[in-house]
Amino acid sequence: MASKTIVVLGGTGPTGIIFIEKAIQRGHNVVVYARNPSKLGEKLASDSKVKVIKGGLLNEELLSSAIQGSDAIVSVLGPSSLKTPPGTFTEPYKLVFKLMRQHGVKRILAMGTDSITDSKDKSSLVARLMVFVVWLLGRPTWQEIVNIGKTFDGATDLDWTIYRLGLVKNGPDGPAEATHVGSKTWGSTINRNELAGWLLDQVEKAEPEYVREKPALCSGKK
Repeated sequence: MASKTIVVLGGTGPTGIIFIEKAIQRGHNVVVYARNPSKLGEKLASDSKVKVIKGGLLNEELLSSAIQGSDAIVSVLGPSSLKTPPGTFTEPYKLVFKLMRQHGVKRILAMGTDSITDSKDKSSLVARLMVFVVWLLGRPTWQEIVNIGKTFDGATDLDWTIYRLGLVKNGPDGPAEATHVGSKTWGSTINRNELAGWLLDQVEKAEPEYVREKPALCSGKK
């Protein structure tokens, strides 16, 4: 399999770092676009397959230099508080879409939560409770997450996937299940190792799966 160049947004967090490690182990090149790249650590930052670009999410010039020449974008950006201001993620994603079109990049996988609904979802008390807690305690964050889904819905010319998550935790590697909320195989948790592996598998596919879809990810059966 030919190596790919993958842009990672939010790559200095725990899941992003695991994804980067897996990607370079499989021979891919990674462009880490981050506001605070020092969080990446010296070992990864100095790897020959890693290029680090420091910049804000609305810096068009720097973001353009990161996206140009890439094969795919993996975003593990997500709210860090329950008081996320409007546009925190939706405005950067609009800019990312513009630059993807400009540079001929089609593929992006972006993180969402079960607050983003899908027509294939079924009723789930667990999911409703999780979403209700976010809605109750962090209405601005809930609204911004919902708006991410609406923003991606409008990008009908791009091969996007919103992978929806419940609780992400540390744990061993293993398979991840891509399903829908309330299905027989759905669960409310996933390990970071499983998530990172699933994302990398999707980037490597010759024919992208889940194009303009919103699968709910969880730990698969061991």
